[in-house]
Amino acid sequence: SGWRDFTTAAARLLQTRFAMIHRMDFANQLKSMHVAGGIDESFNHAFTPRWGEGGDDIYLQAMLDQPAGAVRLSSEIVAPDLAHQTEIHRELAAPWQLEYFLFASLGSHDGVTSVLSLARCIDDDPFTTADIDLLSQALLPHLCRSISVHTSIASIRQNNALLAAMIDMAPCGIVVFDVSGRPILVNESAAAMFARDRGLALRNGKLRTADSRAQAMLDAALPNAIALSQGQLARPPAPIVIPRNGGAQPCQLVFSPLTKHSEMAELPRRAACVALIYDERGHQPDLPADLAGTYGLSKAEVRLCKTLLTGKTAQQAADALNISPNTVKTHLSRIFHKTGVHSQTALLHLLTTQVQTRN
Repeated sequence: SGWRDFTTAAARLLQTRFAMIHRMDFANQLKSMHVAGGIDESFNHAFTPRWGEGGDDIYLQAMLDQPAGAVRLSSEIVAPDLAHQTEIHRELAAPWQLEYFLFASLGSHDGVTSVLSLARCIDDDPFTTADIDLLSQALLPHLCRSISVHTSIASIRQNNALLAAMIDMAPCGIVVFDVSGRPILVNESAAAMFARDRGLALRNGKLRTADSRAQAMLDAALPNAIALSQGQLARPPAPIVIPRNGGAQPCQLVFSPLTKHSEMAELPRRAACVALIYDERGHQPDLPADLAGTYGLSKAEVRLCKTLLTGKTAQQAADALNISPNTVKTHLSRIFHKTGVHSQTALLHLLTTQVQTRN
């Protein structure tokens, strides 16, 4: 409707029968469009079946390679007597008594070419150089900028759709929270986990679990991650083990603050942090067979990594492996050195990524 209002205003400004914006997307003809204003809607109905053919539309063809801002009279493109012999003139121009045309190139962006067409009736005066000057100075600069903005927004929307599809394909659950702690995005994996409600759910905008200890950790970790995203001093995020109903393998959740580049307003809807939920659905993750060789991990270090991947803390891993906490610290220090990370959270992220990549 906005483009139609614009074309109607353009037709009124230049005292023409109609104005039309053509947007030709040669990569996807279905995305091409034409919007006409200042003329009866029946013209649009007649023009639509012809859209995309353009076999003898010599006017538009002549404007495709013109630079943005170029303006040409129809008589400069083809002599009127030759134009009258074309099918497009017989089927479209003649029934509406359209005789004089003025074309302006709005430029090409990523395979999309935009052209503005204006027409006067056979009983009207032809277009003159004064009309060309008026179009070039009063209208085209603003319209070219509008087309550029429109194209940029369309590109952003396409990229957002691609990113949304990729996020939904992620094997882990992803929940994005804003600065007030409200969820603003839930991917399909997370939604499926919450639907099963085997120990972790998202109810009334809050992450909920039946385990009181895990709930307390969730309640503390979310504002902590938000504080980190705001540049405040806070403890680094640590994985939270969420017990599952029915004795199933627990899932693991970690909040990760979204890095603040310059201003928080640059992030969509003031997004502050993301919760990554790893749900192995009862299966303990296995490290790739060549992981030990990749990083030079010893058998004891590999065992510790596998244990930590189940969601256990360092103390719980020490108990499970029947080793002392000091031994765990020694192993972790060596693992950090070999893998190039500097925290248990970073190590778990690295290992989880390795597992998902190899699987």
